[in-house]
Amino acid sequence: MGARGARVGAALAVRVHLDGAEAVSAPPVAPLLLASTSPQRRAILEQLGLPFEVVAPEYEEHDPPDANPVDLVREHARGKARSVAHLGGPHRPVLGVDTTVAIDGVILGKPAGTAGAEEMLERLAGRTHLVVSGLCLHTPAWEVVEHETTSVTFRALTPR
Repeated sequence: MGARGARVGAALAVRVHLDGAEAVSAPPVAPLLLASTSPQRRAILEQLGLPFEVVAPEYEEHDPPDANPVDLVREHARGKARSVAHLGGPHRPVLGVDTTVAIDGVILGKPAGTAGAEEMLERLAGRTHLVVSGLCLHTPAWEVVEHETTSVTFRALTPR
């Protein structure tokens, strides 16, 4: 778990030990609503030990190939979180996340099936591309939107 994950986990902890006695340091936090059906996002929250419930976002993504990838993932993460915020009640945090891949200034959408995935891998082979992820943590009182960009270089593919 990275430093950021440790800080998030610590921030959500509600009990501390003082001289051997257990004391409540903050009111209990309702489980996070994860506005995603992604198994990978679920696994990350499980690794962090955060209580959460999965809700499918009520948000339709549009990925224009010429869009700015940072703006796009931030917009999608915010849209996903806000689309299910009404399910959480007044105090429940909602997490929306989006990730995209861009190469040569073009956003690559989610591949359609095996053939689409093969085409995408061939396009990325032997080249460097960007993987951009946006995150929105939303509550009725506040909202935080962040992003992270990573350069990834694939090796050339071996012929079949």
